Amino acid sequence: MTTRVVAAEGRGLTLVPTMFANRASVPSELDEPPLILYSARGQGVMWQTENPVTVAAVSALLGRTRTALLLALAEPASSTELGLRFGVSASAVNQHLRALRDGGLVTSTRYGHSMLYFRSELGAALIDHH
Repeated sequence: MTTRVVAAEGRGLTLVPTMFANRASVPSELDEPPLILYSARGQGVMWQTENPVTVAAVSALLGRTRTALLLALAEPASSTELGLRFGVSASAVNQHLRALRDGGLVTSTRYGHSMLYFRSELGAALIDHH
């Protein structure tokens, strides 16, 4: 570690917090006013990710039925198929799918006479973070 003395001589002193220094450092530009870079507080958590999303949290937000549908739509499926799988009417499934589609969590495409539903990128991102 090198100790260096720089006279401010009325030019002021600029303190700069940084994420890229462990200790205080003084750049060597002698023409500029003195500048001290120092380690910013709180940098220990700077690069941590947020808490992961859980299926329970998604279920609390969307409801159990819509969360179950979103989980099931890892593979494309029709409302009739989903109704049979979950033991509810196709019209009940369609109401939930419409809400999920309106929220951007599900997309749909026509396949012959059927409409197939599947997770959108947003829906996949939501589910895949659990």
